[in-house]
Amino acid sequence: ATEYHRVKVITIESDLAWVTYIDHGNNSQVPLTSLVCMSEKLSSLPPMAYHCTLAGVSSEHEWNEEAARGVRLFSGKDVCKATVVGSRDCMGKNIMIVMFSKEEDQTDISLLDFLVFRALASREGQDLEGSSLPISFRSFLYLPLDRTVQEHLVKVVHVDTPDQMYINLVGENHSYIKYMENMMEEMQEEYSRHEADDQ
Repeated sequence: ATEYHRVKVITIESDLAWVTYIDHGNNSQVPLTSLVCMSEKLSSLPPMAYHCTLAGVSSEHEWNEEAARGVRLFSGKDVCKATVVGSRDCMGKNIMIVMFSKEEDQTDISLLDFLVFRALASREGQDLEGSSLPISFRSFLYLPLDRTVQEHLVKVVHVDTPDQMYINLVGENHSYIKYMENMMEEMQEEYSRHEADDQ
């Protein structure tokens, strides 16, 4: 059975299309024959993947697959906490600048600290060979914690680099996750029914 996802077509080359999965953030090349028109209901829903960049990470850094793997290792299938500390414009798109953390053994662990400790990223103003800060200063020196900014529960759904990743909101009692699962089930049923009618 075919699994359907909401996509936006970026370009068409011969009998293939480059698409962005709007609920996950990743890109892929797919056959034109695999594309179907979205129902009005599905197309009216906003994308569920939010484009963001890790706060405090050096943008001068040359990223490799190890850094993306480090983010995936940190987040796994866990729910993380995200605090939006700003935004930046990137080719007309508004990208959120976010601090990420998760609780492990009753302690909040910062994604930035996790990556810096493993030499997969460097902080703004520090190169990879730079000396590491004492742990008590790490959370406060580069981005003072603003307790007025609301934390959001999120899942990391796609990572290109720590500078380019996509998250889904989880919501209280995992309400957004349930909503997305229901949307996906509804989409599979609707388009599988059309697929069966076509045969």
